[in-house]
Amino acid sequence: MKPRRFTWRQLNGLGIVAQGGQITRLNDHSFIVESAGVKHRVRWKQKWSCDCLEFKERSKACEHVYAVLFLLDLPNVVIANTEGLERTCPRCGSNDVVRHGHRLNKTGSIQMRTCNQCSYTFPESHIRGARNGNSGLALIALDLHYKGVSYADISNHLLQVFGIWKPGPTIFYWVRKFEILVRKAASGITLAVGDKWLADEMVVIVRGKRMFMWDILDFKSRVQIMTMLTDSRDSRTALEFIRKAISRAGKAPKTLMTDGLPSYSVAVKEMPEHDIKHVHKIKITAPKNTNRIERLHSTVRRWERPGRGLKNQNKDAFEGYSNYYNFIRPHGSLKGRSPGAKGSKKGRWLDFLNREHGKDSQHSS
Repeated sequence: MKPRRFTWRQLNGLGIVAQGGQITRLNDHSFIVESAGVKHRVRWKQKWSCDCLEFKERSKACEHVYAVLFLLDLPNVVIANTEGLERTCPRCGSNDVVRHGHRLNKTGSIQMRTCNQCSYTFPESHIRGARNGNSGLALIALDLHYKGVSYADISNHLLQVFGIWKPGPTIFYWVRKFEILVRKAASGITLAVGDKWLADEMVVIVRGKRMFMWDILDFKSRVQIMTMLTDSRDSRTALEFIRKAISRAGKAPKTLMTDGLPSYSVAVKEMPEHDIKHVHKIKITAPKNTNRIERLHSTVRRWERPGRGLKNQNKDAFEGYSNYYNFIRPHGSLKGRSPGAKGSKKGRWLDFLNREHGKDSQHSS
């Protein structure tokens, strides 16, 4: 791949950004850019413009416009330098793609590419499936969301760190879009689990409604095998939940450890073909207790608390958090790795979202 070559105007724009303190944001559409002691106003109105003499003569992007574009594109620049991604055509899947200029839009300068096989032109993205100029900011928002930061605080974080204001509803929209990408990246992955499982349930509020969140955790690897939201916690629901967990894991446990909820005992008796040993009513002082799944629920509780109950969430949100827990979130007991990470490698969003679907679909945690 040929290296990108910058024009002298782009290089001057980079120089302005590198100096620091030369760009002042007036609002989402207007900036003051200082260069050689002179201040120029750069604004967006259907397209970028500048009040400098050069722009008036050429009607094309000047160094001041490029300075603003590079500033707006900083999150994507960081991503581009921390993770290499093979560029493929989203239409035909060919790797034979070439650079095809830039699109200067409101979010910054977006590299365009054209496929030599089908002639399709598309915007470059450093995150598989993300097709917009805000993918870097959206990834930051997604990570903060799963760390339990509210949408309002994420909005303020982006303003404080990047000087970019995005309202809460926009953050919400980004998270929902990326949850789809997370679900696609996780599809087809079956994490190897052991023979001893932990099961528990907790009360959650979803859009003002009281519901039950069921979880099954592998005792050794900490893999969250299954999560499910239901309206009740009777024995029929418990049976459905355990059967789904067995189907997802591809095996049944030899031992299932639970609290004293009678529904589990009834459900296990309804599955004699699996010969599951049910251990329940475990004392907290016992060497092998259910503390590990209780800690899982405490992390979920911290995640949902900023939203004052999951009034803006849905059932898919819990599946998204489960993928975060399995593939991204570091665990102290696993030396900072996530349960689904390979070897000593720590979970990263870019590695996870950009993985080749269908490859490495099974691995031991």
